[in-house]
Formats: sequence, C-alpha cells, structure tokens
Amino acid sequence: IAPTLSRISLIAAQSQQYADRLKSLGARTDALWVTGSIKFDGVDTDRENPKTTALRQALGLQANQLIFIAGSTQEPEEELCLQAWLQLRKEFPNLRFVSVPRHKERFEDVAQVFLRHNVPFIRRSHLMDPESRLRPATTHAESGAELPAILLDTIGELSACWGLADIAFVGGSFGNRGGQNMIEPAAYGAAVLFGPNTSNFRDVVALFRANHACVQLSSPDQLLPTLHTLIQDRQQRKNFGQRAQNVVLSQQGATLQTVELLRSLIDDLNTSRQPSDGQIAA
Repeated sequence: IAPTLSRISLIAAQSQQYADRLKSLGARTDALWVTGSIKFDGVDTDRENPKTTALRQALGLQANQLIFIAGSTQEPEEELCLQAWLQLRKEFPNLRFVSVPRHKERFEDVAQVFLRHNVPFIRRSHLMDPESRLRPATTHAESGAELPAILLDTIGELSACWGLADIAFVGGSFGNRGGQNMIEPAAYGAAVLFGPNTSNFRDVVALFRANHACVQLSSPDQLLPTLHTLIQDRQQRKNFGQRAQNVVLSQQGATLQTVELLRSLIDDLNTSRQPSDGQIAA
C-alpha cells in the first residue's frame, strides 16, 4: 500500500492518531493534514430552532417539565428506559419521557411495551394524522393527573427531538449494534448517557469522556440511579450538558478546512495544468 499512499497529494485525517497511522503505512508527511471529523459539522446547537420549537408545541411539552429522551434505541432499551421513568416520576411528577426507536419496523413493538405497562402515551404519528382529531391524543388509558409518555413513531424527526432533551440516552449501546450518534444531543447541551457498547463511535466517546462530557454506563443497573442523580442535581446536569456542547463546538470546522485544502490543491493543479510525478488527490 505504501507506493499508492506515497502518490497521494492530499490526505485529510480526522485525528493525529489516524495521520500517524497513515504515515506509518507510507503516506507523505507533506500530504497529511489533521482536519478533525466532519461528524461534528452541520449539527444544530440552537434549542429554539424552528423544527424543535414546532415539535415541542405539537407534543404539548411545557417549560417547567424535565425531558428525558431515549433515542435510536433497540430492544430491550425502550423497556429499560420506560421502567426507569415509571420509578422516577413517582418522585419527579414533571419528568416527561420520549421514546424514539431506531427502526420504524419496531414502532408497534414499542407501543406494545407501553400497553403492557398500562402507560398512557401519545403517538406522534397520530398528531400528524388529520383523523387524529376524531380521537384522543393519549392511547390505552386516560392520563388523569399523570403526564403521558410520548412515542416518536415518525421518520426524520429525531435530530429536532434531541433539542428537547434535558437528559438524553443514546441507544444501540446496551445491545450489539455498537452505539448511535451521541453528537446530536450533545450539541444541544443535553446531559448525554449511553451504555458500554459504542464501537461505532470509539473516537467520539473517547473525546467526550476525556472532557467529562458524558456518562457511560457499564450496565443497565446503573441507568436508574444515574438518572436520579442528574434529575436531582440540576447543576451537575447542566455542567454535563455544557461540557458536551463545548466539545462539539471545539471540534467543528473540519468541513470548511477540507474544502479550503481541496481548493488550494485544485488551484495548484490548474496552475501546473497537471500533477507532477503522477500524483493524485484523495
């Protein structure tokens, strides 16, 4: 691979570690640039953005309510989070719970989880359905004094939904999927939790952990006490969220830097008309 790498004129690496690895494999030092990860670019940091604001209004969430969102979840994470919420709302009645399964094929399965626990809940899809005006927003039981849970059974709204979260559990991390994107809730300043299995975001998790900007749970048993601490200790919750958002902001700019490097390379190529020594760009 060294002969091929040595012919590349520009390599934008997301970290110094990746740059060092590429150099050891034969990439030229003058071709290597550490630009950061583009995963941090393009995420919203404004909780008052139009989509999040509209979603808050549609779901009937109030300013005095604390919002716990479990997003991109897989089985059995929805039930774990629901059971934790059911315990916590006895002490914190204004705690709202929003469940966002990773795959649409599981929307009905998760609805059945709510039904088995006799939990009144709102289905987001019903609020978007014109026929929903003919039926109550809550399902299976009247909410009474208890605030209903929310099932976000739609596609494409999770990014905006994260902007509602005070506490965010990012799924796929107690199962075998390797975790999901924790950058989006972190960008909004939510206190971010996830389980031990985060191989898909290994570098991101290492960065958050190094900055004390997340809580990584080693087992499902830690979920309830960790949530209780974050709900009870407002300052600790805010500190986690602020540090998480600061990490995201500090890592932004990789896309722009990469574009500038490419523009410079193209200008050089146009000047010389063709790359010398058979070099190529990647």
